[in-house]
Amino acid sequence: MLNLTDNSNWELIFNEQKLAPSAEFYPYYEPIQDFEVFCDAGAIAVGGYNSNAYYNWSLACWLNVTLPNSPSSSANLQDLQLSRYGVPLNRLAVYEINNLTPPPYTLLFQVPKWHRELYLEVWAYTG
Repeated sequence: MLNLTDNSNWELIFNEQKLAPSAEFYPYYEPIQDFEVFCDAGAIAVGGYNSNAYYNWSLACWLNVTLPNSPSSSANLQDLQLSRYGVPLNRLAVYEINNLTPPPYTLLFQVPKWHRELYLEVWAYTG
């Protein structure tokens, strides 16, 4: 059983402010690029924060848990997606990801195009 309330069981593995690249013509801008974080923990906590978010926004980003190999021989299907989650905005959410296969995993984050900035934290459960 996981002891999620003990802070000593968590290790910060990623924290970064992501900004949308500025575009030539305001108010248009390029979306924040997808990015990856490598993880070997069986459970993680992910939180996304945007101080400029509208009150009705609830999604910080999409989290795709993938493996770097695939049973497919196609060059277009190289990653094997295990699961996909919506990360809530302005709060931490816990995801248990070790029920299908042993780690390591690649965590692929996709930020919705309406976010111009997003601060993201990923915590690995070590307990």
